Amino acid sequence: MTRDLIYQTCCTNLQHREAELVTAIPELSAGTEGKSTAGDKHETAQAMAQMEQEKLANQLAMVRTQLAQLQRN
Repeated sequence: MTRDLIYQTCCTNLQHREAELVTAIPELSAGTEGKSTAGDKHETAQAMAQMEQEKLANQLAMVRTQLAQLQRN
């Protein structure tokens, strides 16, 4: 593989991952909004969804950092 092809492949992979994460974060929050079960079960589900959103947001920040570094070089 040539350097240009490797560079383009890396950029494309990071851009696809970024798009997946950008889509997944709102879908996760939308999935928990409509549920109205009572008690601890509901609160636990909301806390788990919040933790997953934070995890995805961290992954998104990392992908964007990697993409910026790659495009800078």
